[in-house]
Amino acid sequence: MTKPLVSICCLTYNHAPYIRQALDSFLMQKTEFPFEIFVHDDASTDGTQDILREYERRYPGKFRLILQQENQYSKDDKIMARFMFPRIESEFVAICEGDDYWTEETKLQRQVDWLRGNPDGALVVTSALTVNAAGEETGCIAPYDRDCEMPMEDLIRGGGGFIPTASIVTRTALLRTLPEFYYRAKVGDAPLQLYLASAGRSYWLHAPMCAYRVNAPGSWSVAQLMDDVAKPIAMHESMLDMLDGFDEYTGGQYRAPLETARTYHRFQIYRLLGDFRTLRQPEYQELFSTLTPRVKLRMLLMKHCPGLIRLYRKIRIRRGF
Repeated sequence: MTKPLVSICCLTYNHAPYIRQALDSFLMQKTEFPFEIFVHDDASTDGTQDILREYERRYPGKFRLILQQENQYSKDDKIMARFMFPRIESEFVAICEGDDYWTEETKLQRQVDWLRGNPDGALVVTSALTVNAAGEETGCIAPYDRDCEMPMEDLIRGGGGFIPTASIVTRTALLRTLPEFYYRAKVGDAPLQLYLASAGRSYWLHAPMCAYRVNAPGSWSVAQLMDDVAKPIAMHESMLDMLDGFDEYTGGQYRAPLETARTYHRFQIYRLLGDFRTLRQPEYQELFSTLTPRVKLRMLLMKHCPGLIRLYRKIRIRRGF
């Protein structure tokens, strides 16, 4: 294969039930340029690596694989920054994790066309369907009703879930050196989105061209559900630290929306602690009003009967939510 114009970066870990759908969705892309499929597997134990080797044999020159024998996420969660971004030689990068997939065969071409036609563009994303572990559609991430520019304020207030990670296409040059604040958060998608959006114009394509799988077994979100409150609280604390770093990085340019984002993460910490008194303070009243009686009951049970809540979560996960 000639030198690819785009590298599709895919992280996998125990994605055997889903990885074929992801890989096939990459391979179905109709483009006027060559692209490579660059996959990092973090020492899966469920046969994911066997599937990746199979595809590598079937499509010579199309795949580039990093197959870890020892889990790296447990040592440092910034897998793409450590193992993938430094090795990319193409001009553009698309991102999609192994339990998500693309739904439109022209996705890559349309996004690259926008970046090529807009030299000051840094990030182009699309709407996304949401699906459950069984692949059933449950909704759609589509904050706009048309193709449009994406204001930084919307991204900040929307948080890490505002942009479907599986929809991201950006310029490789922006990933050569990542800012210090990127490394402060315990998740990689939110700080990466903030950084890329701050580096140039951002554009949203309204058509849903990918699918985000919610709460797939083995995913980070499920791991958080299975744990006690310590890890989720640590995640929100790291997000607060990251937002402070981004505020410094941008010279206070987005202070008002950043304070909205900080309020959200502080609210989540107090929610996890079951601190009803603090949650009723004026700054949290709007968020507190969105909690259903069922959620409030779970908060009480988590505070006083954590074992019962963990059992409930395990049952939900086994049933595929």
